[in-house]
Amino acid sequence: MKNTPPRPWPRPKWTTVVPVALVALGLGLVGFSTLLEWRAGVAYRRVQLGDAESKVMLFLGRPARYEPCGDPLWWDDRDLGKNDGRCLRYARYDYHHSSYAIGYSADHVVVSKHHYVTD
Repeated sequence: MKNTPPRPWPRPKWTTVVPVALVALGLGLVGFSTLLEWRAGVAYRRVQLGDAESKVMLFLGRPARYEPCGDPLWWDDRDLGKNDGRCLRYARYDYHHSSYAIGYSADHVVVSKHHYVTD
């Protein structure tokens, strides 16, 4: 019996590698987006009335945008009544399936929060 070196693995064809890589990349992006949205939901639930804006930013990070507070004010699904000037601006955290709004007073403390869900 002759001593022959082991045969190397056959090289994969590009027609196999490219689709598998694209599917893996797509699943990774969807998974990462879902993870970020889940993390934001956990952080949103930790926000309490009267929390400082700096504390909220530690949990949720920088908001996607700021906008003026509307009428009425909300705390999750509970109506807090008419905005009598206590809420000056909403910090909006936008994700693929939902958006979180945290309302701040002139003293930079939380006075309102609401979770918007898209279908």
